[in-house]
Amino acid sequence: TGTIVVVPQLSTDGSTEYGASAAEHTRFLNFLRRLKLGLRIDDDRVFIAGHGIGGEIAMDMATSHPDLFAGVVSICGLGRKHLQWTVWNAVNVPWYVVIGDAQGGWYERAGILLTKLLKRSDESHQFCDAMIVKYLNRGPEIYFEESDDVFAWMAVHRRERFPENIHADILRSTDLSWSWVQLESIPSQFTKLDAPSRYNDSGFRPARLKARRKNKHFAVDALPGDHCTVLLSPEIPDFDIQQPYLISHGSKRVTVHYDPDIRVLLDQVRLTGERSRLWFMKVELGD
Repeated sequence: TGTIVVVPQLSTDGSTEYGASAAEHTRFLNFLRRLKLGLRIDDDRVFIAGHGIGGEIAMDMATSHPDLFAGVVSICGLGRKHLQWTVWNAVNVPWYVVIGDAQGGWYERAGILLTKLLKRSDESHQFCDAMIVKYLNRGPEIYFEESDDVFAWMAVHRRERFPENIHADILRSTDLSWSWVQLESIPSQFTKLDAPSRYNDSGFRPARLKARRKNKHFAVDALPGDHCTVLLSPEIPDFDIQQPYLISHGSKRVTVHYDPDIRVLLDQVRLTGERSRLWFMKVELGD
């Protein structure tokens, strides 16, 4: 056992700016895939963390790809305005946020985000598992004294592989993977964040994804675009491979029997690098 600490460089030109763009997210997702394929990593214990602008990046990645992470750590990260729309995408992801109230702009930026983390999600009515540490009269420091607590916090958290409810506000064409729901594409009117943006940009119109699973029913209630794929695994809690399942989107319903396909499994491993959460069957929904 041990900890692997990796520091990726998202910029290709050495810039320290972060535009939260589709290109930056694509580079990160490709990097994470290569990391998983090249190293023996526990996929259920991958945490994303950062300091300052790195904390801003960590929060953005966690709310755009929550099915990848066991938790997000932000130290002195102030966040971005679009996180007000997307923060509850990661309601199932534990948060550890450290901030000093003498840091410039912390109240106007991070304060709004932290207030949301302490409330119920509008859609799922869940509370985030949020550890928020605010230091009085201190600014953008390293906060080295938090390091032991951060690693102790990581030790008790694991990724939720198969959430019962998925609620996502999507602003980028790269944000297609949501645990057992895989989107084909996002309509262009909902992808304003594909282009680089500034931290205080607003006026976003997110696409909405809502899905739920209960008993023997997988339902996609709201779907960006026309098509999606529901992925199935015998490791899903209470999943009975001997029983038929109902999968629905709107008025369209299909009854499926579990029929694993090694090609689906291998294709998903190739695409994601995942070894802990394996998918054995897929059901395509669309017009």
